[in-house]
Amino acid sequence: MDLILFAGIFIAALALTQALLMLIRSRFNPEVVRLKREIGALAASGYNGSAGVDIVRKKTLSEIPWLNAVLMNLGTPTIGGLERLRQQADARQPLGFFILLSVVAAVGVFWLVLLVSRGSLAAFVAAAPAAFMPWLYLSYRKKRRLRDFDRQLPDALDMISRALKAGHALTGGFQMVAMEFAEPARTEFRKALDEINFGVSYEEALRNMAGRFDSADLKFFVLSVIIQRQSGGNLAEILEKISNLIRERFKLFGKVKALTGEARISALILTILPFAIAAVIFFLNRAYIEVLIREPAGQIMLAAAAVMMAAAMVVQLTMWRRYQARMAGTRSND
Repeated sequence: MDLILFAGIFIAALALTQALLMLIRSRFNPEVVRLKREIGALAASGYNGSAGVDIVRKKTLSEIPWLNAVLMNLGTPTIGGLERLRQQADARQPLGFFILLSVVAAVGVFWLVLLVSRGSLAAFVAAAPAAFMPWLYLSYRKKRRLRDFDRQLPDALDMISRALKAGHALTGGFQMVAMEFAEPARTEFRKALDEINFGVSYEEALRNMAGRFDSADLKFFVLSVIIQRQSGGNLAEILEKISNLIRERFKLFGKVKALTGEARISALILTILPFAIAAVIFFLNRAYIEVLIREPAGQIMLAAAAVMMAAAMVVQLTMWRRYQARMAGTRSND
């Protein structure tokens, strides 16, 4: 038991040290500082390009050489999916930072619970959710960024439509959005504009923008522009209709949330209630809860309860997403 404890402490300290070094290097690296100064000089000289453009097209998954080599050599779909999640969350730190952070969180929680309960099963059960915390944070940032972008998209399409009616090209409309809108629409349309200015085709630049967001509305806009460029048509009118359709969908989802608000709050309360009651009992009568933590039978009961609650949450989320998809499909057919 002592050997496992010391090994966990050593691994946690090593991973934490590497993560801190990576963070310091990413913020105070002389090469990064030099590039930022060059970008600032270009902006001050009147250059209208994007500060978000990758000047060096070098794919780096970690600032630590050995970890970057390991991740690059793996090349598994899981690594690719995690890197795409990091990009969609617009995180500044590389993928290796979050992998090390996940290891530190898991080992730290495992060591802490092991010291308190002296039970390896409870420590493993507590360490598993801790390892997912960095990825849950990235998922939250991704969803928040996607929500903000979806809210900005109708107004952005209206601005592009007005620019087309005024005689500007599509790139002119993109530039207006990049200048007038807040994040994240500003960055995304500026990236697309810069790719087009650097010689990338309209279709590829738009597909790249759609690939950075899991947004059905954005993909609908990209598909409409690509079809219009291939077959012709009034793009300004098409964009107006798309923006109106998106606004109608937002109204529909607002009504759905209002009708299901009571059920969602009840589900949230029922999810939090067991943990709240356990915390209260722990402070009022600690010995009553320690039986579940220290005894093998109690640990098995806690693990079974955690699995059942996780399964119930997955079922609830799945049912809610299917209901949203069905409502969106019904609205699209209308």
